[in-house]
Amino acid sequence: MDKLWVDKYRPRNLAQLDYNDQVTELLQKLSKADDLPHLLFYGANGAGKKTRIMAFLNEIYGEGVHHLTSQMKEFKVNKNSSTTAECNIISSNYHLDVTPSDAENQDKVIVQKLIKDVAQTQQIDKKQNFRILVINECDKLTKEAQAGLRRTMEKYIARCRLILVCENIGRVIQPLRSRCLMIRCQAPEENNVCDVLQKVAQQEKFDVPVELLKSIVAESQGNLRSAILSLQTCKMKSNKLTPQTQVYVAEWKKEIQNIAKEICANQTPMQLGNIRNRFYELIVNCIPGEIIIKNLLYELQNNLIQNPRFIKFDKNQILKAQIQLTHHAAHNENQLQQGSKIICHIEAFAAQAMVIIRKLIEQIPL
Repeated sequence: MDKLWVDKYRPRNLAQLDYNDQVTELLQKLSKADDLPHLLFYGANGAGKKTRIMAFLNEIYGEGVHHLTSQMKEFKVNKNSSTTAECNIISSNYHLDVTPSDAENQDKVIVQKLIKDVAQTQQIDKKQNFRILVINECDKLTKEAQAGLRRTMEKYIARCRLILVCENIGRVIQPLRSRCLMIRCQAPEENNVCDVLQKVAQQEKFDVPVELLKSIVAESQGNLRSAILSLQTCKMKSNKLTPQTQVYVAEWKKEIQNIAKEICANQTPMQLGNIRNRFYELIVNCIPGEIIIKNLLYELQNNLIQNPRFIKFDKNQILKAQIQLTHHAAHNENQLQQGSKIICHIEAFAAQAMVIIRKLIEQIPL
C-alpha cells in the first residue's frame, strides 16, 4: 500500500516548514539556546503542532529523532494494588511521545511515573544533558494530573524538558501555563493550504484544477492534514481530476450538515426531538461531543450566509446571530467538559440555535 501523503511529505526540519514563519524563527533560536524552557504548543487540530515539534527536535538532536519505536507500557497505580494503567509510548533515543489522557482517571499516575523514569535515564546525546518528553492532549488531562504534572516538572527540570501539546489553552490550569513558554500554532490561511496541496500534486506529478482546490480547502476548515487526505482520496477515486470531481465528505459530517439545514428550516419542539435522536446516533458512533458542537456551529453559520432564506436580512442582524451562536457553542462546549451527559449540552446548543434563528426570521431584536 502506498504511504499516506500526510506522512510522506511531512516536513522533517524547520527549513521545510511552509507557514507560521514567526514560530519557525522562534524555534530556530530556541534550538540554539543553552537553557531550553518547558514549551506549550497550542492551536487548532491540523495546524501543524506535532510537525513543528518534530522539526524542532530534529534541529536539536538530528535525524535520530525520526527513528521511532512504539511500545505499550504498564504503570502500577500504587504499591499495595495490582491495578495498572496502560499507555502507548512512542520514543526515539532522544525523546518520548505520550498521550496520558487515554488512561482517563489514571492519567496522574502515568504523568508522574513517566517523568521520573525519563529523568533517571542517562541521555545519549553529549550536547544536551536532558531528555524531552512530549505530552499530547494536555488540555484533556484531569485537574489532578495537571497539578501533579506541575509539581513533577519542577522537581526534575535538570534532567527532563517537557513539550506540552493542546488545542484548547483555556483547559490548561494557570500554574502549568505559567511554567511554560507558550507557542501558538495558527491554522494555515486558505492560500497556505492551496500552496501545500499544489506542492504535493507536483511531487506526485498530476494537476489539480483550481476549483477542486477551493472545494478541498473549504471542506477542510483550516485543517491541513484533512486537506491533504482529501486530495489523496480524490486522486485514488479518479486518475484525472476535474473541477467536477467530488470532494469526499465523511458520513458524520454530512449528517451534521443535514441537521444544520433542518434547524434553519424548522424551529419546533418536534424538530428538536427528531434531531436529538440523530445526535444520539453520532455519539454512539464515537463522534466526540465537542466535535459535534464545533461542526454544527460551522454549518449553521454557513447557512446564515449562503441559504437563500436569509439573504433578505440585514447583514448586521446576521452577524449578531452568528456571534450569539458562537457564544452558546462555546458555553455548551465548556459545560460538556464538566458534565457527564453529553447529549444534554449538544441538545441545549441546538435549542438555543433554534431560538436565535426564529428571532432572526420574525425580526425580533437579538
